[in-house]
Amino acid sequence: MYKNFLIVALRNLRRNKLNTLINIFGLGTGIACTILSFLFIRNELSFDRFHKNLDRIYEVKMVLVLPIGRAISVPKAHTALDIAGQFPEVIRAVRMEKQNSIVRLNNRVFEEQALAADSSFFDIFTFPLKSSESPNPLLRPDSVVLTEPIANKYFGDENPVGRTLSIRLADEFTDFLVTGVLKEIPDSSSLDFDLLVNLEKVYGETLNDPQKDESLTCFIQLEDRNQAKALQEKFKTTIDLPLQERYSKESGHVLQSLASFHLRGEYGSRCLS
Repeated sequence: MYKNFLIVALRNLRRNKLNTLINIFGLGTGIACTILSFLFIRNELSFDRFHKNLDRIYEVKMVLVLPIGRAISVPKAHTALDIAGQFPEVIRAVRMEKQNSIVRLNNRVFEEQALAADSSFFDIFTFPLKSSESPNPLLRPDSVVLTEPIANKYFGDENPVGRTLSIRLADEFTDFLVTGVLKEIPDSSSLDFDLLVNLEKVYGETLNDPQKDESLTCFIQLEDRNQAKALQEKFKTTIDLPLQERYSKESGHVLQSLASFHLRGEYGSRCLS
């Protein structure tokens, strides 16, 4: 019986070659699009999932509402200290800045993507260490942590922990001690860099001066993710006041969840929790 069905089907296909070609092409295209869509969505949803505190990590953004429109920027450097000090629901905060850096080692010069961050970086984000002299290799002001590809590029199969390299800060090179090596950063990470240095060493005494006009990316970790909206409301009567007085009543600070950072882009709504 099945053999007869197959013979009849083949005869019909031969008689309607154009329709058969169109149907097969359409079916193949549909299957291919479905597979590609599935792979794309899976990749997008996988971003930053390796951070164990992902659902409690938020970026603080500064929103200025001006007569010409709305401007979104990173907050002032001291804002992270204000938030961590004023609100008990904030367990910790970290400031960071990504920049192109010139690295010198054994008379060789390289240009790398460096991320300068507070020593609390490893307390918030889960970037596994391949080797390190301590659980938190950013505690030393002169510390530098290399990613695995950069460590291999500079030192080959040798363990670089304890070695020294120079990084140009301002107009001169400064020696840094390699205190750790990160495992290769996943492609699904919103934070991407070649090496990690202590923010205090980069900015020096001006880092925590509220009179300075430095602006730095700021992430915070909450005790409970459900506290995000309430915390953002508290901003309006505390850290938002200087912005409201200088710019407009609608200006202030907002939170964006790292869990939705990649999917929703730079800034999605008043609070993405």
